[in-house]
Amino acid sequence: MKHRNFRQQMERMLELHGGFYTFEDILDLIKQGRMQSFVKGDTWVITQVNEFPRKKVLEIVFVIGDLDTLHELEPELEAYRASISADMMMATGRLGWINKHFDGWKPISVNFIKV
Repeated sequence: MKHRNFRQQMERMLELHGGFYTFEDILDLIKQGRMQSFVKGDTWVITQVNEFPRKKVLEIVFVIGDLDTLHELEPELEAYRASISADMMMATGRLGWINKHFDGWKPISVNFIKV
């Protein structure tokens, strides 16, 4: 995977989202197969698979880039979802995304944090 200009964008996003990971953590988790990387143009999508007692979920953890290219990547994400027999995909996004149109996606919650 070429890192293009993703490092700076990812580090800014990781800081805004509570500092759960470093850029190196993300790369290590991808190498270990615990996270997955999908790249198209200047858009990078990071996923992870979560297994719950009744559902297997492909979670879109981070997106860097633009929404148009994210839409173009969706068939690749769906194909990966099918290959691992996940029941659904789930994503967390900014509140501004509520007003965007995503075919087949529906908002179900908002995340709150307290530090």
